[in-house]
Amino acid sequence: MRHGRGPLWILALGLTLPAAHAAAQALAAGDLLVRGSWSGDAFATSGLYRLAPDGVADPARVCVDDYPHFDFDDGGDLIALTSGLALVRLDPDSCIETVIASSGQADLTSAQDLLVADGFAYVSEATSNISGVIRIDLATGARDVFFNGSGLAGTTEPGIELAFPARLARSVDGWLYLADLTFGAGQVVGINPDPSNPAPGSDPADCSTLPAACVAISLNGLNFGTPYGLAAGAGELFVHHIGLFMQRFDEPVADPDAIGATWSIGVPLPERADIEVGPDGSVFASAGNTFPSAQSVAVVAPGGGTAQELYGPGDGFAALGTLAIAPGAGGADRDGDGIPDAEDLCPDYASADNADADGNGIGNVCECGDQNGDGLVDVSDILDINATIFGLLPVSPLCDANDDGACNIGDILAVNARIFGAQAFCARYPAP
Repeated sequence: MRHGRGPLWILALGLTLPAAHAAAQALAAGDLLVRGSWSGDAFATSGLYRLAPDGVADPARVCVDDYPHFDFDDGGDLIALTSGLALVRLDPDSCIETVIASSGQADLTSAQDLLVADGFAYVSEATSNISGVIRIDLATGARDVFFNGSGLAGTTEPGIELAFPARLARSVDGWLYLADLTFGAGQVVGINPDPSNPAPGSDPADCSTLPAACVAISLNGLNFGTPYGLAAGAGELFVHHIGLFMQRFDEPVADPDAIGATWSIGVPLPERADIEVGPDGSVFASAGNTFPSAQSVAVVAPGGGTAQELYGPGDGFAALGTLAIAPGAGGADRDGDGIPDAEDLCPDYASADNADADGNGIGNVCECGDQNGDGLVDVSDILDINATIFGLLPVSPLCDANDDGACNIGDILAVNARIFGAQAFCARYPAP
């Protein structure tokens, strides 16, 4: 329930609009974009609404048309599926559509979620023909079956049988997470878009000898019951269950810090929720399911606790499931650490403090070659990598300074070159 009232934004019936796409007000960084309907609006149909993350202001209609699924790309534009299941680029200020793939080209019939990452739209599809993830190139509209029980596109590795693909999330290391919904026996699957990169939990994985783990991993050993909603941000994975509780895991999830840890129980946390992680670590949930809780938007504060309803039927607002957090003027934040990519010294790996010990413009947590973790790449790292090779020290995530997925003498050479001004790349700071 909202605690106060902000300015009321509604579109007047007599206003001349271009087609049916006009926006009420530009989105600001941190705003919630939610599919829903509001009794205070002049339009009777569902559409996209701007909601305040603190629940104070009234809902503001952003787009008149209804878009069942949407997500922000790296440039801050909306990528959305229309009600006719065409994939479009949607300007969040004007709501004018640019078609990426027509409904016939996208060939979707039962889309469950949409995630945009690295120039592609990933759509979870639950049909008898395709139970898996469809991938659509944002530049060309080309479509393929990215992952299902038959395997990963472009590889010969076997896939993982899926019952009902639901929500998608993207990890800080580029993997995709997929909630596979089976009551009481669900799983969360980690899918690697680039099999040359290490698997979550490997330190590091050698994909030439461990190919299956570099394609997909079923995480159903982590005490999942009925997973539906997924969100990843600031190095954490959140799993929301239809049984009305939420779990939090540190990434990589092969080593979770709280297996079965309950974050939220009961009303008003929505069931069958779409969830997103805010810049401060708050988890927002939006659902269009009326049982056992109403069509509400709720938030769980950082650190967990009881969910607080922000908007719901008592306010005349009915949430219809899909939720995204606007990057706004600050730009996209692909690692979800609350720092816009344009300002982030580690844009591909979460680091909320953005620390940079040596002032070279590369953050401490992605300083490739920094084996001892002091934020510097220097002779001491060469000594520590040498000790690691002989088993005297454990391998750190930054030992791999030449981005080959291993920690060996090649990294000593790469660190030496780095000391004399060469650039080093690794999984946390990939080559452009």
